[in-house]
Amino acid sequence: MTNSLLRWLEASTGAHVMGFFICGWQDFRRAIHWGNFGEVKYDEQDALIKSYKKSGYHIMPDHPGYDEFYAINMNPTSSKTVGFDDLDSDASLTRIKNAFMKQGNSKKSNRKIMVRFAEIFATNKG
Repeated sequence: MTNSLLRWLEASTGAHVMGFFICGWQDFRRAIHWGNFGEVKYDEQDALIKSYKKSGYHIMPDHPGYDEFYAINMNPTSSKTVGFDDLDSDASLTRIKNAFMKQGNSKKSNRKIMVRFAEIFATNKG
């Protein structure tokens, strides 16, 4: 029913229908297994979950009822890493280097999501 209503909204208004699911990786795994994100082949589910845990998000362009559906991890592992603010003044060069690398990787994930949003709004299509 919801999928039909979302498609009707899109057809009658020309709006892009985007969905968001902010959750932990366990909820994401459960939703994949229950088929909440459309049909995902069983042998692809583990790779999808592993990718979600690593990147902190997953974009589903073929989600039923939506032009695009974003699953965003509310507890990404990158937020638990040591940042520059958490370093001691006498931190070793290795700790400084690791903090720099981890903070850079976190920003790359956020940038990918924002670039995708910008593409959708700039081109007025998904």
